Amino acid sequence: MHLTLALQSAILCLFKHAKQDPLVLTKSVVDIQERLLRSEQGNLHPDLRSVQAKLDQALYHLHSRDVRIEELTMEIIQLLEERDSLQFRLSDALRRTAEPSKENLPKSPMQDETNTDKLSELHGGYKKDPVGQTEREARHVQQMQLYSEDTTANKEDSIVDYEITIKNQMEQLSDKDRIIVELQNEIRCLQSVSESTRYDFGDGEETLRSSIGFLEQERLRLEDLIQERLSEVANYEVEIEELRAAQSKPQKEDVATFLAMIEEQNAFPDGEQGKKVHELGKQVASQKAY
Repeated sequence: MHLTLALQSAILCLFKHAKQDPLVLTKSVVDIQERLLRSEQGNLHPDLRSVQAKLDQALYHLHSRDVRIEELTMEIIQLLEERDSLQFRLSDALRRTAEPSKENLPKSPMQDETNTDKLSELHGGYKKDPVGQTEREARHVQQMQLYSEDTTANKEDSIVDYEITIKNQMEQLSDKDRIIVELQNEIRCLQSVSESTRYDFGDGEETLRSSIGFLEQERLRLEDLIQERLSEVANYEVEIEELRAAQSKPQKEDVATFLAMIEEQNAFPDGEQGKKVHELGKQVASQKAY
């Protein structure tokens, strides 16, 4: 508003002094240009500061999300290692329960070493997971690209990209939180079963048997569900094959079948032949409709 009024007053002054002195006209034009530059700079500085502040805030949130994702990844690896250890203990206890004659025998050092090697191999595989390494490298490259970009170019577009990146990382955080909760529940279940599978069973044998029965019921339920789904898939495949065979059946075969049935009907007496011909006509009509 103030800029428009200033321009109007400057233009009026130009029209008044244009016919009097060309130097006055040139000086007035230069003065107007300087005013326009100062006004534009004054309007741009607050916008640049606000955009810079938003960029800094987006970078801070992005770095915080990266740190949180790394923490959750390490926690998931620790939970997986604990789960594997509990599963080994549980399987060893179940094996000893199934073999009561060997219950009082001490564990051989070779068996302990084998279990330790298996656990070490599993734990090393978690840390060398290609998916986790790819995600970590992608986050690192993205951070380097964001910090190396010129902060004065395409700031608003960069803010939109940062917000999209933060949203994607929030989804990753929610997925990792869900995985952690599932692993924690599984570990609690394994701990409850493992606590009842000590080597001095005594009164805890009934608890162990109930736990084993529960696991066996779950296994049978899953097997029944899998068989049910497999039978449904097999039925669907049979129906699809029948439809394909019906669609690919040549017309000449239908004509040959029809002629063969007509010749067969000629061998019957007249009364029966009429009935057979009537039934044959119905079959041909139904085949044509199909």
